[in-house]
Amino acid sequence: LIEPHPADLSWAKGAVPTPRGKIALSWKNEEIRFEMEIKLAEKGMPLVHIPKKGAKAKIWVNGTLIYADGKALENPWGKVAGEEAKYYHLILKRPGKYLIIIEGERKR
Repeated sequence: LIEPHPADLSWAKGAVPTPRGKIALSWKNEEIRFEMEIKLAEKGMPLVHIPKKGAKAKIWVNGTLIYADGKALENPWGKVAGEEAKYYHLILKRPGKYLIIIEGERKR
C-alpha cells in the first residue's frame, strides 16, 4: 500500500526497500492538484491511495485520463477501485514507472 499523507507539505521524495523490491516515490502537493511519481520493483503491483483534491476530480496515469465525472475509464495502467473520505484507491496493473496526477476544481 502506498498512501501519502501530505498535510501541509508541498513535496516529498524517498525510497523504501520491501520484500518485493524497492519502491521509489516523489510527490508535489498543491491546493487542487497532487502529482506523484512512483517507480515499482519488478514484483510489485500495489494499491495506491491518492489524496482527494476538491470536487469533480480527474485522475491521469502516464498522461492517460483514467477517472472523470465519478467514473473509472478504460486504460492500460490501472483501475480506480473505490474511494473513501480522503482518498481514491488505485490498483496498478504492472510494475514500472508511473506519473499519477489528480486535479479537482477550485472552490467558488
